[in-house]
Amino acid sequence: MQPGQEAAELGGVYEGDPDQHRLSSSDLSRRKKKSIGEKLSFLNWKGPGGGGGAGSEIFASGASSSSVRPTRDQVVRWGSSFDSLLNDKYGLALFRAFLKTEYSDENIEFWVACEEFRVLVGHKKQAAKAQKIYNEFVAFQAPREVNLDSTTRLTTINSMGSIDKHLFEQAQKRIQALMEKDSYQRFLRSEVYLSHLNSASAASNRSSGFK
Repeated sequence: MQPGQEAAELGGVYEGDPDQHRLSSSDLSRRKKKSIGEKLSFLNWKGPGGGGGAGSEIFASGASSSSVRPTRDQVVRWGSSFDSLLNDKYGLALFRAFLKTEYSDENIEFWVACEEFRVLVGHKKQAAKAQKIYNEFVAFQAPREVNLDSTTRLTTINSMGSIDKHLFEQAQKRIQALMEKDSYQRFLRSEVYLSHLNSASAASNRSSGFK
C-alpha cells in the first residue's frame, strides 16, 4: 500500500508530508474495524421477509429464491468441505466477501476466473479470457499476482501459446490448496460464518417445533 493510502481510504487526508493531516493509529484502528463491519453487514442473513443480506445480493445476480436462504445442512457442509463451500453459490459469495474484508481476495478471484474460463467455448473467447487472467493474476508483478510456485507459474506461462480449457488447471489446483490450508480455516473461525451457522440452526429448530 502506498504511503498515506490507508489514511485516505479510511477518511484521512494525505498530501505527501507524513507529519501533516495524518490520522492517529487509534483513529485508523477504529475506522478500519468500522469499515470491515460495514463491508460484511450486507451479508448478515435475515429470515424470510427480513430483506437485505447476502441472500438479496445473490438473488439480484440471478440465483433462484430457494438459494437465498441457506439451510443448516448447507452451512454445515461448508464447514466440513472446502469443495462444498466453493460449489455452493451462496457459500462462495460469502467466502469472497469475507476475503475482501481481509484485503486478500486475489486468490479466490483467480479461482473464479479459472472456473469461468474452463467452460468457455470457442478459441477466440478462450484466448481473450486467458490473456486477461494472465495479465491480472499470473504474470510476474501482475496487479493481483497470486502466490504460485515458480514451476507452476512457468508451466502456465509456457502453455499460453497453446490455449485450451486445461490451461490454468494446475495453477487453479495450487491456489485452491493454498486457500484450503489458510484462508478457509480463518473463514470457519470468523464471525460471519459462525453467525450464519447459528442463524440457520435457529431457523431449523423453529421449523422443527423446538423453542
